[in-house]
Amino acid sequence: MGSVVSVCDFEVRGLFGKRQVKPEVKIETVEEGEKNPFTLKAIFLGLMSAVGIAICDQYATHVIRGSYMALDFTTPAAIVVLFFFALPVNMLLRLISPRLVLNQSELALIYIMSIIACAISSMGLGAQLIPVIATPLYRAKVNPELGWDATVIPSLPKWLIPNDFQAVRDFFEGYSGVARLRFYEIPYADVWFPVLLAWFPFLITLYFTMICISILLRRQWVEHERLVYPLVHLPLEMCRRGSLDFIAPFFRERLLWLGFFIPFSVSSLIGLNFYFPQVPKIILARSFPLEWFRQLVGITFRLSFPMLGFFYLVNLDVAFSLWFFNLVGLLVRGLLTVYGIEMREDQGTYGAPYVPYKHLGTGALFVLTLLAFWNARGYLIDVIRRSFNLRGIKGAEESYAFLGTILGLLIMSVWLFLSGMPALVIFVFLVYVFVFFIGLVRIVAESGLGEAVAPAIAPPMTVSTLGTSQVGAKGLGSLALTYVWCADIRTNVMASSTHALKIATQLHINRMPLVICMLASVIATMVMSNFVMLYLGYKYGGVNLNQWYLVQGPRVPYDYIHGKLTTMPGVFLPGYWVRLAGAVITLLLAIARRQWMWWPFHPIGFCVSTIWLMDQIWFTCFLAWMIKGLLLRYGGMAVYVRMRPLFLGLVLGQFVCNAVWLIIDAITGKQGNVIFWI
Repeated sequence: MGSVVSVCDFEVRGLFGKRQVKPEVKIETVEEGEKNPFTLKAIFLGLMSAVGIAICDQYATHVIRGSYMALDFTTPAAIVVLFFFALPVNMLLRLISPRLVLNQSELALIYIMSIIACAISSMGLGAQLIPVIATPLYRAKVNPELGWDATVIPSLPKWLIPNDFQAVRDFFEGYSGVARLRFYEIPYADVWFPVLLAWFPFLITLYFTMICISILLRRQWVEHERLVYPLVHLPLEMCRRGSLDFIAPFFRERLLWLGFFIPFSVSSLIGLNFYFPQVPKIILARSFPLEWFRQLVGITFRLSFPMLGFFYLVNLDVAFSLWFFNLVGLLVRGLLTVYGIEMREDQGTYGAPYVPYKHLGTGALFVLTLLAFWNARGYLIDVIRRSFNLRGIKGAEESYAFLGTILGLLIMSVWLFLSGMPALVIFVFLVYVFVFFIGLVRIVAESGLGEAVAPAIAPPMTVSTLGTSQVGAKGLGSLALTYVWCADIRTNVMASSTHALKIATQLHINRMPLVICMLASVIATMVMSNFVMLYLGYKYGGVNLNQWYLVQGPRVPYDYIHGKLTTMPGVFLPGYWVRLAGAVITLLLAIARRQWMWWPFHPIGFCVSTIWLMDQIWFTCFLAWMIKGLLLRYGGMAVYVRMRPLFLGLVLGQFVCNAVWLIIDAITGKQGNVIFWI
């Protein structure tokens, strides 16, 4: 199986109606004969990669404290794994025996299992679950001034948190039983296994449901709307077979290695400066308070090499809308701050940094998600009919995915009900959860915004919608525990599986066995990442590890519900109006984009314009938009296509450099050498 890069014009009836799409690069596959990825060799290497990511990511995050490799949708660790197997490993295998060389489908399977692992290994779950469920008992005893004994502890379901204070204290402060900790001395069976086994049915159902939803949306997004999927261009190029059966033609592009060298050299200087201060330090980000707004609001100029590469691949209208709406949001926030106009509500620290923008972005994402389903209504109705055999047609994979989604939502609802969440709260909460997940994945697939979060999170938005009395104390306790998987999350399994299915479609990989491999990667990563988290906590003391994951972050949900249980606020009515405003603006932008070919403002830009990550990377988006626009205007599509390897090299060079310096730091024992964040 091989592929060639071509340029095409096509007309699609996309999310916002029938519209002529500007010429974009599309990767077309060409039959080559080797296309079976499900060999024992590939599955074994995929599982080992998932386990390796779970171990190395946790160690790098908590002990080395260097660059993050599995924090975002960009999944740097998976890119490095693919690079390792596609180039040095395949070259070595070629020397040993040509039959051992990994074909492009096997490489794709390893990469897919790796991106699933990246979505779980640390921020997605591994660094969240144990610290969050262990924090209430530990803090209630160690810091009684917080008052959690009277509010937080009684509201939590006892079967979902550890109840042995000494075991929890040893996790946070280090195991005091022996001088040198051995893994079998950790109290797994008595304390942790019962709790983790209680979480397992919900988590595996959640990830299964995410994969099912990705399958449901695949045909509409990939085949009907033909979204760009910028994040898959680099892995597809690295997998692609050429005339030599052990190396992709992509690796023989000179512009690739030029692009690779730029971030590799710049970031290496940053790393060297950490060891040797006399080496010049390169600053890639600067923030400036704005005098216009009495220095109450600032602006950040940051150059992110990977995001420059990804943004180069997206439609110009999308890139323009991302940075333009962010600056508009900054201007509006500055004016409101200067004139003292504010909206007072405790929504927590996640999402947009400004309360009105949390509600505004939520309304926008609702419309974006509803438009996606409305546009796919004919296809989805047909899937539902086939799922129940209403037409006498045997169900396809989408029908099984639909039934799996319904079953998954039912199981999740029962589990949440048993954890103390009332039925109405479950419904509202799950609606918010999947609007944020689906809307964000749609944005990433179309805009290449690999560094993104939702404008708000589901637990506080549910409380804001229904009021504290409607949710109840037990409901608040249950919502606090959901912060494990739906709060401080900058990546998720739905995004990884959505991009995995795009790759599978491109390379004609059978999707049903692929789902089994993805679930195997989910389970392997869940088990290993939590095991490593426990081991590191007992060995080093959790409070000595990554401060956000172990100290600051786990307190957020309980501080939030403690405040709600203390003040008992009702429904936040202004939030309804602001969400409605966000929904109306997004709908008007969508209608305008459908009606007028010249309309440059894309609704996606408005939906994520207010998130804090967009504040950090708007300038990089502006640079990519300007560079691509100039190349298309003065060089045409041929020059744009010719320059693609350079920008893909920016992504690859940065991520490989991150891995190299993590290895150096692990050998030398240095901590805190962060050469890359976003």
